[in-house]
Amino acid sequence: MASGPGTLTLPSGRVPYEAHRARALVLAARGRPDEALSELNEGWTDDWPLPAVYLTDVARVHLLAGRYAQAIEALHLAVRGTEHAEPEVPALACECVRNAPELWRRALELAFAGGTVSQRTRTAWFVLRGRLAA
Repeated sequence: MASGPGTLTLPSGRVPYEAHRARALVLAARGRPDEALSELNEGWTDDWPLPAVYLTDVARVHLLAGRYAQAIEALHLAVRGTEHAEPEVPALACECVRNAPELWRRALELAFAGGTVSQRTRTAWFVLRGRLAA
């Protein structure tokens, strides 16, 4: 990868997923979500991250790119059937609904798709809060 002003390069050799995540978020914030998703995929191995963590990161990329419906879908996949949801899910869902209020029903569905009872309740509250703030 060419190096220049504003370019984030990764070292050669095995790079930890967290470095790929950081680069992906920068790419998404710069309006390059497809490259960001490829970057996340490149860092994913059988060992790490867990699918729920990976899908939460996919949701972050979509959120940064303004793809709110895709972010909600990624979050739904991240929580579906899990005993413990990622702690960032409520805030991400809230931000999606704040930016795209028409998604509040789908976001509410994701709130009840997985996680502990308290996590489900917290996510539902954040979704409603995002809807009211819109």
